Amino acid sequence: MSVIKVLPTIVQNKIAAGEVVERPSAAIKELIENSIDAKATLIRVDLEEGGKKLLRVIDNGSGISEDDLILAVTQHATSKIASADDLFAVETMGFRGEALASIAAVTQFSITSKIKNQEAYQLQVEGGHVKEVCPSSCQDGTVIEARNLFFNTPVRMKFLKADRTELSRANEIISCIALANPSVGFHLTHNGKNVFQLPPNQKLMERIQAVLPLNLSEAIIEIPPFTGDHFTIRGYLGSPYFIRPRRDHQYFFINGRVVKDKLLHGAISKVYEGLIPNGKHPVVLLFLDIDPSEVDVNVHPTKIEVRFSQSNSIFSAILKVCKDLLEPETLTQSIADSRNENSMPMVDFSFHQQNSNLNNSNAVNPLEASRSYDSDPALRSSAELVSSNNKKSSSALDILKDMYAVKDSSSYSRTDHKAKSFSNFVAEKQTNFDFEGASNQIPQIENVHREIYSNSNAEAKKIEDIDFNLVADESSIITIDKTFLIANINNELYMVDQHALHERMSFEKLKSKLDSGSVGSQQLLVPFTLDMKETDKAVLLDNQQELSRLGFELEDFGKDGLIVRGVPVEAPNLDIENFFFDLIQNFEFSNKASLDKGRHKLCATIACHSSLRAGDVPTHADKVELFRYAYQHRDLLTCPHGRPSVIIFTIKDFNRMFHR
Repeated sequence: MSVIKVLPTIVQNKIAAGEVVERPSAAIKELIENSIDAKATLIRVDLEEGGKKLLRVIDNGSGISEDDLILAVTQHATSKIASADDLFAVETMGFRGEALASIAAVTQFSITSKIKNQEAYQLQVEGGHVKEVCPSSCQDGTVIEARNLFFNTPVRMKFLKADRTELSRANEIISCIALANPSVGFHLTHNGKNVFQLPPNQKLMERIQAVLPLNLSEAIIEIPPFTGDHFTIRGYLGSPYFIRPRRDHQYFFINGRVVKDKLLHGAISKVYEGLIPNGKHPVVLLFLDIDPSEVDVNVHPTKIEVRFSQSNSIFSAILKVCKDLLEPETLTQSIADSRNENSMPMVDFSFHQQNSNLNNSNAVNPLEASRSYDSDPALRSSAELVSSNNKKSSSALDILKDMYAVKDSSSYSRTDHKAKSFSNFVAEKQTNFDFEGASNQIPQIENVHREIYSNSNAEAKKIEDIDFNLVADESSIITIDKTFLIANINNELYMVDQHALHERMSFEKLKSKLDSGSVGSQQLLVPFTLDMKETDKAVLLDNQQELSRLGFELEDFGKDGLIVRGVPVEAPNLDIENFFFDLIQNFEFSNKASLDKGRHKLCATIACHSSLRAGDVPTHADKVELFRYAYQHRDLLTCPHGRPSVIIFTIKDFNRMFHR
């Protein structure tokens, strides 16, 4: 008896839906691309419960005929290609003939469409079961409704996020498509309320400023169109001062299609090499118009990945054009020109169209303003250190060598984004960053330390046997590079990373208070406003309860972002801006099983951003307390992220190193 079976069509469609329709935003992307292919100039998206309950897309495109409605929801039926050769000359957004069939397989689905001067017709599909086409009514164009996403595949539903998160992802994908199509008007609503509206026929800079309400006229410069062999490059580059902790403001478009490509990201990273700190990313909007035969868009069902036939030429062209623009003299003049030419006039955000369903005069920016943050790059990689410490044969000398082998990548950098000349900026990058710090940057640190030790239990008795008068004299503690401390305690040499060890101290205290439910909140005299993208804000608001337990008081501030009114008492010197953006990258509160891990990361992030930094200058009393903690907690010799905080050399280590 044969064990191999041909799957029923409905099962095949559900499997295909898993590739194409991962969440509401993925379905929205496919439907909007179909509208653009239909030459629509106005597209409206209505969502309920983040798109999980209802997802409706209305356009004023060319429409679908009565005869084609059933074919439209048939797998691999398309009007956009006819042969395999056409795959290498695709000029439309869609071409696979999978999207509508995949969406219809996992929703309660309907299409109502009307071609100009013809009757309107409607087709309904229930979980892949197609019903008859019947007459209907609508204006010229197409209305697609998809209700109750994954109603017949409940296992998939549990992977969906909160309504706010799903809405923010839909918001982001619509905004990306809007950037690529400034001639098309877009309107998004959620639960009957207007989210944003963009008018048609905008200039590219007008659309950029509407979608990304940054101070772009002073932060980006235009890339003059550069024509190579079968391709043209254009777009905008951000100033090296205008940097982000992530690549969330890097947009790449190929023939009007939003893509993610390692080649393009790599080229941009190379362009800014030496101009911005490691771990930071520039703002980029890069448009690549290329002969369709020179790019393969049939790499992935979502069509977000591509392959180039002339990858080296494209890489080199981007490098040359963009590098030239970032030369000091060119950059200074370009920014000055952009301030004069790119100032955005008042725009009438009311739509002028026949379809009354698309009329709405209220205009709101689709993505929230984002700004560059003074930096403390992510903790340095310690894979080599940890590996060497775990080797049984490693000697103290080996550990010491490994530690200094990664020294260059371990420095904490700080960037001043205030106005200064570009030539000074370049000169600054050619030398080490100036890590200036002072003890007054960490007020009350002595009280924090003493509180930690006053609560110590039996282990504290070990301290009584140690004569810390040996390090009472300031000259007895050696400081190296304003980062590392060295002292001799009872014939053992302690080498301390001041940030890593202080981070461990802060982490243990905060975690202890969290476990006992006694984390207090300290009100800020002046509330701090965070401007961020809608997707970032959604992550924080979805986890507001957990943040509140840790002493944070957050308040939604509408389109301008979030207001921080309180921070943990244990973190009075918290770097609020960098903390929250670092936190967004590491949040893992996706389910109950990961809650403990998420809390660990949250405490570790707070500790990291409120502790001594490389470059800070602690008082001598602070240094003594660091060594006291290091001796008392010899079992905790790493920071919460796993990086070594203390290395101890015993007499045996010295005898072995000197072959005695």
